[in-house]
Amino acid sequence: MASSDASTTRNLHRSSADDKQSPMKLNEQDASDNINSLATTDKPSNESGLEYEKRSELKNKATTGKSKNDSDTNIFTLLFLVLGIYASFLSWGLLQERITTTAYEGRYFRASHALAALQSLFASIAGYLMLKYKQKSSVSNSGVKSISLWPSKPVLQGYLFIASCQAVSTPLAYSSLKYVDYVTMLLAKSCKLVPVMAVHVVLYRTRFPGYKYIVVALVSIGVSMFSAGKAVSKSSSGTSINGYLLLLGALILDGVYNTAQDNLFKKYRSEISGPQMMAVLNFFTTLMSTCMFLVSGQVDEVLWFARNHPSIFLDIFVYGICGAIGQVFVFLTLEKFGSIVLVTTTVTRKMFSMLLSVILFNHKLTKSQWIGVGLVFLGIGYEALYKLKK
Repeated sequence: MASSDASTTRNLHRSSADDKQSPMKLNEQDASDNINSLATTDKPSNESGLEYEKRSELKNKATTGKSKNDSDTNIFTLLFLVLGIYASFLSWGLLQERITTTAYEGRYFRASHALAALQSLFASIAGYLMLKYKQKSSVSNSGVKSISLWPSKPVLQGYLFIASCQAVSTPLAYSSLKYVDYVTMLLAKSCKLVPVMAVHVVLYRTRFPGYKYIVVALVSIGVSMFSAGKAVSKSSSGTSINGYLLLLGALILDGVYNTAQDNLFKKYRSEISGPQMMAVLNFFTTLMSTCMFLVSGQVDEVLWFARNHPSIFLDIFVYGICGAIGQVFVFLTLEKFGSIVLVTTTVTRKMFSMLLSVILFNHKLTKSQWIGVGLVFLGIGYEALYKLKK
């Protein structure tokens, strides 16, 4: 999930700026079209009043029909993208839980570095294909070459640092499943705002608006209530401190690399694009995760499953494909409709992922845990609503 959510959602600042410009460009174009229409509909001297009125009425109907068609197209496009995010990431989440929590002859698949490497490989390929498509479209439409695949040395160094954090963060989150259930991991990974703000405040002395601290308070209280709730779906090892420490480490790394992405975009905005970051960042993450996989002793784990339960690799393959496709839908939604629509979509998607996990995998939560879940999503939803009002 880190890869699916992190590498693309850092584009929010840039995409939000694009979103603010796009409606203005559209309005300016509409105004220009209207002026041109008025200039060309002056009544000719040899045209009767009735003929002129009929011609004007036909043009008005054509213009109205075009606007309605554009609106309908936007609605269908948004619906398609939202359904794409839901379908890909709900499937991705269910496969992730099945792969990591299903016992095969009493043995669980714990090759976390292999999962991280495969996920980032597919995402890198998807990002590369999307970048090439955008480059081709840019040249054919405007004759201007778009951002290249390989950026400058400072940007590459930034990508390497971010990829290093991602390559460690994702396996830490997977490893926590030895001690906590999937719902706990999913809830924790929904709280990235807390470590991101903490890193900004501690390292960069950043000041945030008051509503951000309200959001952090709601999320923190919610997570505390969920963690303190009586775990009835797993044994006592399911609430082991080891699992929470692993999740804490993953969240801290998430905060570090999300903050690094923010600063990278601010400093080198003209050299970075979403598809480029998706391709290059995941490429480096693939290399690092593969190296960790080879030296961590997880090769024997994969070979054992290959000999005894090869069917699991179909789930792993589809899991990687779903994650890559989901990232593409996330980027397209961000590009076409902005960060508010994306945040709303991803927040509700995570809620549905949690509900599906509880229903399909028979997790049992106490009342206090449900209240904790509600507080977490209340905080995230409050942030999205505040941004929407702005």
